[in-house]
Amino acid sequence: GGMTYTYQVESLSLLQTIFCYRRTVWPLVISNPVFWIFTCIHVLSWCSFRYKWLEQTFPDVGTDELFIDVPWNDVKVISSIATFFEVFYTQHCYTRYMILHQCVNNCFRSCHRLCIHFKQFAPRQQHLLLVARWLRASLMLFFIELRHGEMSEARWPLMVSAGFLKSDEAFVLQRYNSAQRGFLLLDWIAHAVVDGHARSEQKAKGSVKGLLDRLTMFDEAQKCVLDHTRMPVAFQYYHIMNLTVFLTVSMWSYAMAKTESIWGPILFTLAAFMVIGMLELAKMFSDPFGDGDVDFDVHLWLERFFENQTAYVEQYDFNQVFSCGLEQKLSMESAMHYKPGFIAQFIGTRGAPLILPEVHSRQALQMTDHKLAKGTQSSACFVDNNSPNRVQHGRCADLSTLLNPPSAQGYTRIPSQANEEDDDDDA
Repeated sequence: GGMTYTYQVESLSLLQTIFCYRRTVWPLVISNPVFWIFTCIHVLSWCSFRYKWLEQTFPDVGTDELFIDVPWNDVKVISSIATFFEVFYTQHCYTRYMILHQCVNNCFRSCHRLCIHFKQFAPRQQHLLLVARWLRASLMLFFIELRHGEMSEARWPLMVSAGFLKSDEAFVLQRYNSAQRGFLLLDWIAHAVVDGHARSEQKAKGSVKGLLDRLTMFDEAQKCVLDHTRMPVAFQYYHIMNLTVFLTVSMWSYAMAKTESIWGPILFTLAAFMVIGMLELAKMFSDPFGDGDVDFDVHLWLERFFENQTAYVEQYDFNQVFSCGLEQKLSMESAMHYKPGFIAQFIGTRGAPLILPEVHSRQALQMTDHKLAKGTQSSACFVDNNSPNRVQHGRCADLSTLLNPPSAQGYTRIPSQANEEDDDDDA
């Protein structure tokens, strides 16, 4: 499948951008048979006018210019209507595309925030692990069904093998449809959150309503994605827009053929390319959950999301990282010795060498004599990687296999690998 192409505007000149082929609409337009049909009609019409083929074949019709003439004023009217329809449709699709992008990322953000909030009050690590696993299962089922429709039988064993669901959980969820499965998972998560909050001994844990509100935000983010994907532009509008584009390019293919200049076919080809290319691009924006160049890299986003959440939920522990205790950290804290120009060393000129002021370099790499006098060991506030209490994380199956799995038989569990974006420069 394709993935979104990341580029730097300042690194591409005008000519480099114009003569790009990959990651553009050129392949879409060239593979469109309508483009070639109109191009052939225009070339034949241009040759018939240029070499008098029409007059030689049909003398009576060829000499009557008014009978076969297409006034440019009429062409301008239909061209203006087509431009309005296409610009409006493209703008709507792009706006919807950006809203969907924000809604999809809100799914990840709401999940992260729920885990951050719940981790502060979870009485045991198992409560947090259970909630995080069910949240991941909910996201996986949501995006699989968003791209491929109802869950197939082949994907359930993969969900179990990857660790997103247990066998009994998958057996229960299989009996329900997509919308019902979402409610069941929310109910399971809510029960785990309420139980963990009730068992928490934190004095400042407050009401459980705050945690349930976070869970509601997670559900609302998914519903926002569904609301926009299920409500595209009305088909009647899409139909009349395609009709106006078809009539416009048809009239161009004939009216622009009346010029005897060789630039006639060239300008028509470019004009047809822009109109058809804009229409193809708008259609790609309208459904960003496919495999096109502008579609969302959901499998990569999920991969990074799971890695980040796993690092926080399973591998990170505040008490292990700062084994000296929060009180000791507070006693060690002092005012920041800020010097003008220091920030510019980090975020000023891009690519500039980093030169730290001497005072900051000393404070960052070693502790002061005053803190050492208190008996604080510099190594006491870091995790011992060899500690048997350190949580080890086993990677799940590759998410691209779950989103596009083989048959259920013969499945082999493979470790996930970090997917890098395709940074090929097509210029």
